[in-house]
Amino acid sequence: MKNIIDVREVLGVQEKRPPLFFDPVGPDKYEAMDRKRITSQIFEEWYRKINYTNTRGLPADLVQLYEDATIALCKILTAEEKIITGRAE
Repeated sequence: MKNIIDVREVLGVQEKRPPLFFDPVGPDKYEAMDRKRITSQIFEEWYRKINYTNTRGLPADLVQLYEDATIALCKILTAEEKIITGRAE
């Protein structure tokens, strides 16, 4: 004979139920649009101004930092786009 103990019942854990009346609130799509627009403008200006300077001979670690910053900004723009289109997780 097996002794089965329902730990959820013993601890009083209740299943999380979705709200019946109010929809869950997620990120604001309109605010995401503003953030994406601002980030995109800053990114384009930053890219243009940095590349207008003489970048020959930059140390490899500095080049990598610029690459990392570029990747981070691209990830931010992609995440904001997912919020705008309703595909955010």
